[in-house]
Order: sequence, then structure tokens, then C-alpha cells
Amino acid sequence: RMGWTEKSAGSMSVTYPNPPGGWWERKPERFLDHPTIRKEILQLTSDKKPSRLGPVTELETMSRVVVPVMAGTEHLGYVFVLEVERELQEQDFVTLEQAATIIALEMSKNIAILEARRRVEGNFLDDLFFGQIESEDMISRRAAYLGLDPDLSSMVAVVDIDRLEEYIRHQKANEGSIQKIRRDIRDLIAAVVADRGVRAFMTEAGDSLIVVFQPVDSSFHEEILEELLNRVSKKHQGLSLSIGVSPVTKGFRNLTLSFTKAKQSLLLGKKIFPQKKIHLYENLSFYQLFLSPKPEDEVKAYYRETVAKLVEYDLRHRTSLAHTLEVFLGSYGNKKEAAAKLFVHRNTLSRQIKKIEELLGVDLNDKEVRFRLQLGLKVRHLVL
Repeated sequence: RMGWTEKSAGSMSVTYPNPPGGWWERKPERFLDHPTIRKEILQLTSDKKPSRLGPVTELETMSRVVVPVMAGTEHLGYVFVLEVERELQEQDFVTLEQAATIIALEMSKNIAILEARRRVEGNFLDDLFFGQIESEDMISRRAAYLGLDPDLSSMVAVVDIDRLEEYIRHQKANEGSIQKIRRDIRDLIAAVVADRGVRAFMTEAGDSLIVVFQPVDSSFHEEILEELLNRVSKKHQGLSLSIGVSPVTKGFRNLTLSFTKAKQSLLLGKKIFPQKKIHLYENLSFYQLFLSPKPEDEVKAYYRETVAKLVEYDLRHRTSLAHTLEVFLGSYGNKKEAAAKLFVHRNTLSRQIKKIEELLGVDLNDKEVRFRLQLGLKVRHLVL
């Protein structure tokens, strides 16, 4: 009974017919999560020849033969054979090595196609982000070829490997190993977002990886990126990432600004919140006010990103939610005190607070959110 595992999109998958009984039959999808299997795979990475391994648990009786799938010096996957009815002989090993070679050729071809596409993708993003495309028509045609849609919401992230030089020294990694880590990170990003119907378009800039996610909404944030961090740390022990994230936007020209914001978020976030790994622009926009060469532009942007939606809602519906928020924040989040100042019942205030949270997409129990909104209410007088 034979199956094989492959390193695909940053993770390993397995396909094989279930042998009778045993943990394999109960949960085949957890095959590679079994601690014995994972330990053996780590030990096998230095071996190019078939290996015979014992049963996975004390309750099993079947031995296994594992054949690495190699492309040069890189392990692409493994062929697993369960010795159900008989022990494999020398000729069987030859056959398995030939099968592994055929699999390696097919996988290498697919990898080459993927890398070629990534180069085209990277060239387009490089030209877009660094001002090499002047014509809107040229942008649209190249984007359409790659599947980027200007009408869909996008978000840009800049991903850095933390303390890369230190990691290289500690792991005694060569350039080939570093390039493999970069490919693994790209594969993991693609795998994490693909589960949610999102595509990731990527390019490299120095030691950073720039990623455009599309389509996204306001909920596409920390939860998904946290999953990425977890997968990377699990696959490469001792390696960690830091990520700067832009606001959600539409239109190709806005992607250039989003890239700048993601880059600023990463630089600022690592300095101000070094213990955090994910730095969202909207959580750092206050600090941008003091670093921008055009502070008046940043003030306007800060207003738009914090309370503009609420002020515009008041104008359209002749409500006074901005005033309610101002009184609530001025009362340090104390609803009883704020209700008294507004001459409304506390339940009425609670409903208004809930409406404000829905309109702005925030949680007013968060002190950092309250601080940003309070500043947004103050700077609106400089804007309006």
C-alpha cells in the first residue's frame, strides 16, 4: 500500500489507501501531525536513500519504507510504503526509487512554472510600487493578465524576517537555505489565504517580502496573519516574522500609497511595540502625525481613518453620535457619567455606543481605540 507526501503551498499533504484498522484509518488527514512521523521526517532530511522504519505505535505491526523525493539536494517530499502483506525486497526498492524520480521531475516542472509566474508577478508589483509604470492602460492590461482586479478591495503587507543575520549565524545557514526559507514563507502565505478565497500577489524588496492580498474586507487582519506566524514558527524553529499592514483600499494607484503605509507601520511598530509581531496602520496612525514631511496631510488622513464616517453619518441622518462619542470619551468610558451629561437614559446611551461601534468597526472597551478616536475628534476642528 503506497502513498506519498509532498511539500505543497508551504505544508505537507498525504494521499494513500487506508490499510485495515489502526490510527491511519481513523484519521488519515492527521498523518503528518503524528509526533513519531514528524520526528522521523526531520531525521530523514539528510538521507537520500530508502529507509525502513518500524511501526508508528506499539499497537501497530506494519513497518514502513520511506523514499525521499529529491531535486538536487532539496527534499520535495517522501514516498511512504506500508508493508502490509510482505516485506519489500531489493527490486521493490529500485522500483520505489524510480517512482520517486518521476515524482521529482513532475514536481520540479510545476515548481518551475510557479516560479516563472512569480517572477512576472514580482516584476509588475516592482514597477507599480516604484513608479516604473506611467500608463493606466498598461497597468490595467498587466494586472488583468495576473488576475488583479482594480474594483476589488486590496491590502498590502510588508513581511520581515526578524534578526535574519542572527538566525543565519545560529543555524549556519547558507544562501540556498535562506532562499528556501523565503520560498517556504511565500508558500505558507498562499496556503493561509487560499483557505479563505483570497489571493496573495508577492514580490521581494531587499530582505522584505511585499504582499498584496485581494479580495479582502475589514475582518481580514490579525487572525489570519497570526495563523501565518504560527505556521512559520512551527516549520522553522527559532524563526519569527514581523508584519506591517496597510488599510484596505481599492484601485491600483492606491496600492502604491498602501505599500508606503505598510512599510511605515512595520518601521514604527517595531520601534514602539517591539513585543508585537503584527502592526496595523490604523493602530499606528497617531504616531505618523509626528513623522510626516506633510503633517497637514497626515492630520486629514488621521481624521478620515478615525471619525470621519461618524461625522458624515450625523450630517446625513441629522443625529449627534459624534457628540455622544465625545462626551463618552470625555467621561473616560464611564456610561453612567456620560448618560447624566447627555441627559439620556443609560440604556439609550448603550444603544448609541453600539451604533457608533458598528459604524466605525471598533471596540470602545479598548483603551487604545478610545485614545485614537478622542484625538480624531479633536483634529476634526483642524480639517472641517
